[in-house]
Amino acid sequence: MEAWEIALLAMSIYLILAFALGLAAGRGRSLFSVSEYAVGDRGFSLFVMWFLMGGTIFSAFSFLGGPGWAFSKEFYKQGLHLSWLGENFKNTQEFLDAWHSFFTPKNDANNLLTMLDTWQRADVSNHPKFNGDLEKALASISSPAIVMPGRTDMYFPPEDNEYEVSLMPNAELRVINSIYGHGAGGPGFSTEEDDEFIDKALIELLEN
Repeated sequence: MEAWEIALLAMSIYLILAFALGLAAGRGRSLFSVSEYAVGDRGFSLFVMWFLMGGTIFSAFSFLGGPGWAFSKEFYKQGLHLSWLGENFKNTQEFLDAWHSFFTPKNDANNLLTMLDTWQRADVSNHPKFNGDLEKALASISSPAIVMPGRTDMYFPPEDNEYEVSLMPNAELRVINSIYGHGAGGPGFSTEEDDEFIDKALIELLEN
């Protein structure tokens, strides 16, 4: 079996066992109790619960979401992850191990929670001047702008920016035609071509 098949089998067995244990432990209990689901109906303080939730979110993001969404499908199909950051990984597992050792120690769970909260709550139209009118808020941005999403960015797809730029009077959309996904243009995460494309736009914007 290949490494990814072994990993998939191990994860499947783990999930099946966890599901079975959950059903066995839940006999005679309410299936819709959030407190029982999260902490076994134990009485933790809000402070402790906050850390437990933070750890859960961080672990799930780092293990499942981070590397999978950071780059595009084509990036993985071409095996570019095996030479990520100039390395020469033997297989995908080595890449994932390096990914976690690179990001996990420096990503505090509190910072990730704050970032997620910002993504969910940030709204430029949430202001008395605009009263929730997003189109009015975007139309009020008069400064020159070049909005540059990555073509394969799964976090922030360029279609979203296309709509936003259409409402900004002095903005232009320039999509980074890269298969490096969310990492397009990131120092060490992308290619020299992507960097040059971004630098050219920045110089043009600053000169004008």
